Amino acid sequence: MDSKKLFVLLILLSFVFVLGCTQTVDQTDSTATESVSVSFRYVDVQGIALIDKEFEALKGANAFDALKNNFEVDYDEYAFGPFVKSFDGITPAEGEYLALYVNGLYAEKGISEYVLSEDASIEFRFESLSAFPTD
Repeated sequence: MDSKKLFVLLILLSFVFVLGCTQTVDQTDSTATESVSVSFRYVDVQGIALIDKEFEALKGANAFDALKNNFEVDYDEYAFGPFVKSFDGITPAEGEYLALYVNGLYAEKGISEYVLSEDASIEFRFESLSAFPTD
């Protein structure tokens, strides 16, 4: 192969290499624009819904952050995470605490540990301290 053909071949190969390296593949995170539906209830000790609201949140969002974006949340911050005291200024009576239920089940972790990866039901119920699970 003469040097002229070799030079043209090298130029073409270089051009193909450069084009291959500069191509971008659109791999945007589709979850960044997807949303989930959150059903939120805040229920007193008699079972009366004080707040009953559905809202949309970004898929992958922290559940606690989503609640703070939709309600006035009074809470204290501890090493284990936030301790919720009230929503929209409605506080449990003395001798009651806020029990967290996620998708109908008593929560096994704090609200800030939940990620909204799918539609969810979040409920805070006023419950008597005497009924607090000790097992």
